[in-house]
Amino acid sequence: MVDGHCGLHPPEKTVEKSEENWFFRLSKYVPKIIELIENEKTNYIFPNGKKAEILAKLKAGVKDISLSRENVEWGIPVPWDKKQTVYVWFDALINYYSATQFLDGKKDFWPADVHLLGKEILWFHTVIWQAMLLSAEIELPKKTFIHSFYMIDGQKMSKSLGNVISPQQLVDLFGIDGTRYLIARSFPTENDSDVGIQRFKEKYNADLANNLGNLVSRIVKLAEGLETAEVENKLDEKFVELIDDCRFDDAIGLIFEKYIDNSNLRLNETTPWKLEKTDPKRGETLTYCINNLKLAALHLKPIMPEVSEKIEKCLENKVKLLDSSLFPRI
Repeated sequence: MVDGHCGLHPPEKTVEKSEENWFFRLSKYVPKIIELIENEKTNYIFPNGKKAEILAKLKAGVKDISLSRENVEWGIPVPWDKKQTVYVWFDALINYYSATQFLDGKKDFWPADVHLLGKEILWFHTVIWQAMLLSAEIELPKKTFIHSFYMIDGQKMSKSLGNVISPQQLVDLFGIDGTRYLIARSFPTENDSDVGIQRFKEKYNADLANNLGNLVSRIVKLAEGLETAEVENKLDEKFVELIDDCRFDDAIGLIFEKYIDNSNLRLNETTPWKLEKTDPKRGETLTYCINNLKLAALHLKPIMPEVSEKIEKCLENKVKLLDSSLFPRI
């Protein structure tokens, strides 16, 4: 178990000694972990593909695991057996909890609302870690999300191949908000996501420069000086659901379709630039697009905070021109 100083002590009938090292009775907690994962109300592990993967492995049979090693000088000594050192994965997992206990004002951070991890460490974090917490009678994370990998033009990122894209490289090319958008829009939720600089350039130009940026530019020029009204400051329920499920691509796609694509469609249908400024149809169309842009900015603020604020400011009270292009074409 984990004591107040975050050291390990063997709970009764949970840790046992073999001839060579100490074992953690992982199998003891498997039925509870299966029950937890299969509870559809909590959706404890998601997405579904990763949930199915871990359940299949659990139901195939789980053996107890060694939590210590003998004659390993660099390891952390087992508190009750100084001849043994703690298995690195067993020791590392404890830090998720212990870090919140050492820092002032951070104890309420545990249990985590969502434990975010990569698919290659799925077993350690959804089985071993859960069993350790159950053993120590410490609350489990409320949910666990397992993401897949970013691939670079079909290959896994590798220093030896030199195909790694640095965050700074993306920021230099696309700006901070553009980078945030591209990463969120290509987020590897269920499957690996194939990206690359050229792919990012195409996505940036299509979605941001030619679509959102161009729409905002057209609207503020057509509607300059037009008085605007406030829109309801409420997030779309489906958008919130998708964000909570870490389906960022789908969430952003929903907002583009609902507010941006529909605005472009209305513009092309009514062609307000051909209408007199006194024509009611022109005013109705521009007001519709302005309100949509305000709602788009509201929803996209977590992804593109600076751009969303610029959109809000130029549409506040009276429509004002932009100081510069939101997304210069690359």
